[in-house]
Amino acid sequence: MGPVTERSQRLTTTSDRRPVPAKGRRRNETGDEGEDSLRRCISTGESLPPERLIRFVIGPDDGLVPDLGRELPGRGVWLKAKREVVEDAVRRKLFGRAFARAGGPANPSVPDGLADLLESLLARRAAHWLGLTRRAGGATAGFEKVREAISKGEISVLIQASDGGADGLRKLRRIKPDLQLVETLTCAELSLALGRENVVHAALQPGRLAARFLGEARRLAGFRVNMDESAVGAADLDARSATTETDAACVDASEFTRAAPHAGQGRTDE
Repeated sequence: MGPVTERSQRLTTTSDRRPVPAKGRRRNETGDEGEDSLRRCISTGESLPPERLIRFVIGPDDGLVPDLGRELPGRGVWLKAKREVVEDAVRRKLFGRAFARAGGPANPSVPDGLADLLESLLARRAAHWLGLTRRAGGATAGFEKVREAISKGEISVLIQASDGGADGLRKLRRIKPDLQLVETLTCAELSLALGRENVVHAALQPGRLAARFLGEARRLAGFRVNMDESAVGAADLDARSATTETDAACVDASEFTRAAPHAGQGRTDE
């Protein structure tokens, strides 16, 4: 075995920092989760793709930790990304049952208002990916600019503020009715993410960042009152990706992600 050089030490250190894939989760050459990767919701019993679910782990203080980026170590349990499903799991104490079967705490501490907390976190994640898309040059805002971009065939996603008027949306959809439509963020949230005031209409070019935004917007729709997945048009999620360094730096609740799950627990999701 050759001498350990500074370069080899650097490579080893970098490799050691890579997240370990969950047991049973298949990944392709790029590290993306395969289309056959499904997880079971502990409330509904449905087997669904991870991007339609929310993962939870247990922290060192036996507290329940939402793992929205699907990156934290430890045993995870999954719930469908719907407000009523989360509220049902809390009411029926399903988290304790699921973790107890694996030797975890039977009565984990569940944050008050868990569904409301998840809605807030998901809104921040959706805004984060929308902001990244803007900085990468893939987002357009403002009615006239959006109309022009749609007419040129440059757009795959149309965004309308959830508190915006219907007239402008009807005019834009007449140009290309089959555009994927997102109506989960408010005018204030869109304006903050896109760095300008009073954003009611926006549009995204096709690409990986747009796909990530669509995934988060779909999960968010399950928690917004009077909204469901119909508020997000059928998303092309072929660009599914595992958690990246950018995603790890995203806007999960820092007060949760700073707390590492139980040491020594393997990551063995159901």
